[in-house]
Amino acid sequence: MHYVFQAADLSKYDHDAAMSKYGFIDWGVNTTLNIGDVVFLYFKTPEQKIRYKTVVEKIIFNANDICGDEFWKEGNKRKEKDKYYRLKLVDSIDDERLSYGCLKDHGVISTLQGSEEVKPETLKYIESVLYDKRSDKYVSITKKERIKANLEVHPKSVDILDVTSKECCFKNNIDVLNECFGAKRSLYMNASYPQKRNDFIREINTNDKIIVWMPKLYGNSSQWKNSISDDGTIIYEIAEEGLTKDWMDTGKHDLEAIRLVFVKESPRDPYRFVGAFKSGSMKYLNHTYIRVATKVRLIGDPVLQVELMDDSQTTQQLEEEFNSIEETLNDTNLNGLDKMAIVKTRINQGVFRDKLIRKYGKCCLCGVDDERLLIASHIKPWADSSPDERTDEDNGLLLCPNHDKLFDKGYISFDDEGYILISKGLSEHNLIFTNIHSDMKISLSAKEKKFMRYHREAIFIDNKKNE
Repeated sequence: MHYVFQAADLSKYDHDAAMSKYGFIDWGVNTTLNIGDVVFLYFKTPEQKIRYKTVVEKIIFNANDICGDEFWKEGNKRKEKDKYYRLKLVDSIDDERLSYGCLKDHGVISTLQGSEEVKPETLKYIESVLYDKRSDKYVSITKKERIKANLEVHPKSVDILDVTSKECCFKNNIDVLNECFGAKRSLYMNASYPQKRNDFIREINTNDKIIVWMPKLYGNSSQWKNSISDDGTIIYEIAEEGLTKDWMDTGKHDLEAIRLVFVKESPRDPYRFVGAFKSGSMKYLNHTYIRVATKVRLIGDPVLQVELMDDSQTTQQLEEEFNSIEETLNDTNLNGLDKMAIVKTRINQGVFRDKLIRKYGKCCLCGVDDERLLIASHIKPWADSSPDERTDEDNGLLLCPNHDKLFDKGYISFDDEGYILISKGLSEHNLIFTNIHSDMKISLSAKEKKFMRYHREAIFIDNKKNE
């Protein structure tokens, strides 16, 4: 196995975005590598430090098989090579101890401008900085190194966590533990605390049923995928390749535990508090977590207890929706990611419907107000919408079943003034029995008009444009 430095230029290529999307980078490394070789991506000026540890997963000979060309910055493009290497993410790193200045103190002589072999002395130092996952131990660092890396122990300074507070963002997971929970850890690299197999602060134990979870939403492995719903009420953690047990759900970390969750959305983002969550209890959804509070009081130093200050009003609704989804998944042979897609779609549709019920309260056309009969109808169809548009209340109308079907199939639409447009394909007889009149009108905001214009042009079967 070879260990190699590869220089990366942020001014030419957005490596962070590529890693976030794919979990790997396809790169023309200027040296010969084999599958399994380790490549440390070193970011040149202005960062000048190692940012990613990767492993060669695949050798690519056909340029058409390369992913990530969309991340080249203006005026730059991929250089033609005989072969390229797929560098799969192993670790995302943001540690000053892996800066050029520190690496020079441990065997690096060159300015790291291209590709070069990592010297044994340098490799030993790098591995001492990284958490050694194979041995399941933490590596001690000297006080001088800790101060140099800005990993000092900070006293507990946070008493209330609030999703809406900009102050509930933290530079790294060490700061999360120290400032919020008084855990007093100078070096901590895992995503979950506490763990059965590691003896940290005994006072915060599994009997308290409190878990601090700090998942990354990018660069997930092929075995686990972390994702959060558009409105932040659900977190999904889906196992692939036949895995059924979460590594952090061991021992007494059972389904009743409160999970205080801080997510990191990209390598450059801080850890952001997104709420207190509890696990679903169904067979197929036990890695789907429901938000039960957005505001939490932290009691004690170190924290021994938490108080949920605003129990989520949507919890019961979400659990009912989960039961419905469970029936859908029960008879399927879908893999984890397909199940996650179904869950996300169904939950987001429920959130979207709730928004429209609060906004309209009744059918926009006929006034039917029995919620059991009302349907949340997308103006711009769900399949054509972006993730944000799918739950945007301005992209929806609340309609009764008859009017929803007519709108969805393009037999009716609306002009910019909100007046109804009726397809010539509808007979007078059917207009009467579906309760459609030519003088019907709805109110449209500027944003709703934009979505409605899409509906007129792409969905309305007469394709009229009354601009």
